[in-house]
Amino acid sequence: MNRKTIVTAVAMLACGAALAAVETTNTLCRIKIASSSKETILSIPLITVGTDGSASPTIDVTKYVLTDGLQNGDKLLLKHDGVWETWKFDGTAWSGGKTVSGDTVTTSSSTLPLGDCICLIRSNPSSTIYLYGELPTNSAKVQTASKGVWTMLGNVKPVSVELSGFTEKCTVKPAAGDIIYLANSGATKQYTYKDSKWQYQDWSNPQETTVVILGTPHTVKTASWVDGSTDKIPAGAGFWYVRSADSALSVNWN
Repeated sequence: MNRKTIVTAVAMLACGAALAAVETTNTLCRIKIASSSKETILSIPLITVGTDGSASPTIDVTKYVLTDGLQNGDKLLLKHDGVWETWKFDGTAWSGGKTVSGDTVTTSSSTLPLGDCICLIRSNPSSTIYLYGELPTNSAKVQTASKGVWTMLGNVKPVSVELSGFTEKCTVKPAAGDIIYLANSGATKQYTYKDSKWQYQDWSNPQETTVVILGTPHTVKTASWVDGSTDKIPAGAGFWYVRSADSALSVNWN
C-alpha cells in the first residue's frame, strides 16, 4: 500500500496554497527564503519530484529556484570540481551557461546534487526567494570546509537548525577562529568560534576607552561578544564557512 502524505507547513517550510489540498505519495515542499542580499547562498535540501529512492538524488535546477520576482539576467552559480557552473534567467526560464577550462568548453548540466549549495545573484534583490521540490526520505550529506578557503555550506534539513545543532553535526569540533557568515532575514552576521561556542560582536552599545598615542588622546570603541549558539540557520539557507585549523572540517547532516 502506498504511503500517503498531505503537504503541510513545517517551521520555515512554507508549502504553497496551490499544493495545500493535494494528497500525494510524495511530500512536496516550497521553502521561502527572506533575503535582501544581491548574492544569496542557497542549500539544496530537496530533490526533483518523483525521484525519491534514487542512488544519487538530484534536483532539476530549472525547477528548483522558482522564477517569481526574478529579473532577466539573474544567475545561479555552483562550484563543481574547482570550476564554477552557471545558469542564467532569460526572463522566462533558466538556461545553462558555458564554462571554459583550458581548451575545454562545457555547458552546465541541468541537475544539482542533494545537499550541495548554490549562489543566487540578483540584479534587484527586493523580492522573496522560493525553492520547490520533493522532500527526500534520506537527506544524508557530508559537506567539507578546508583551511583558508571560503566554502559554501548549507542547511540540508527542511527545518531551521541552531548553530549549536550545526556544531553537533560536525565530525570534529570547529576550531577557535573559525568563521561563519550567515544571512538571515536580509542581514549578514559574522560568527566566530570562540570559547567553544559561536559568538558575534554586538556594536549596538560599544564601549569607549581612551588611549594616548604620541601624546594625543584617541577614543577607541570596542564591541562586546554575544553568545549566538541559539541563532538559527533557516531551512534552505547556505552560508560561508572559513576554516582556521590545518585540518578540514566535515559536517554530516544525516
